[in-house]
Amino acid sequence: EGVEAFTPADLNLPENGFYAVCAANNRRMKGIPYLLKSFGCLPADATVHLLLLGKDMDTEENKKIVASLPQPENIHFLGWRPDSLRIVKMADTFILSSLYGESITKSVLEGMSLGTPALISNIPGNREMIEDGVSGYVVPKADPQAMATALLKMYQNPQKTQMMGKEALARIKNRFNSENTIKGYEAAYQKLAAS
Repeated sequence: EGVEAFTPADLNLPENGFYAVCAANNRRMKGIPYLLKSFGCLPADATVHLLLLGKDMDTEENKKIVASLPQPENIHFLGWRPDSLRIVKMADTFILSSLYGESITKSVLEGMSLGTPALISNIPGNREMIEDGVSGYVVPKADPQAMATALLKMYQNPQKTQMMGKEALARIKNRFNSENTIKGYEAAYQKLAAS
């Protein structure tokens, strides 16, 4: 919580943009091509930028997809950065297009704990982290159009998106707080022991 957010100017980005950040190392399971293609489904006048943090995001395949988009200049390959949490805190949403294989993604939890609402694909583990439409959005995996539709909702309703960020933070504090988890287990064991 003591993380200080960057401003878009700190990263040479336009002040009036809407920023979606994806912090991950580029592996097939992350579904980055679908994420990139979702930006081709946005209206041409939408000032939505994608900030890609992590290793190997700028592969030939990804660069080819970006080049084919109506607004390739809105996709930013920032590489791996030690200050990535400051970028996540600045962003309007944390976005993850995973296809499989993740139980609970630490980066989504980190984003939520910084008050950044998440937009994630509907895979087991991740989908339980977010209350769809309340602390973020959950969309079908490998579906660029669905991701674009949810992203557009966030972009067009900045107040609601900010509220979702507050809800995300509250959800982390209430639901994923390890102290609460331990107390919950203790209560469950006491109940079992008593029966």
